Amino acid sequence: MSKQQALREIFGNGWFNALEPILMSEGFSRLGQFLIKERKGKRIYPENEDVLRAFKETPFETLKVVFLGLE
Repeated sequence: MSKQQALREIFGNGWFNALEPILMSEGFSRLGQFLIKERKGKRIYPENEDVLRAFKETPFETLKVVFLGLE
């Protein structure tokens, strides 16, 4: 399975399409490798299986956002 296919499976089509430039970047790959290394000797939260859970629980297509602010 290619990196692109794996990330599409993790994030879903909507999120992957919206975030593709970031997800396919070298910086995102380095972040993943850093977290793998850090988890080997430390307890890090959230648990590994829950790190990207929000993307699975909230499909991009159903996302609704309201920004509130004061001037």
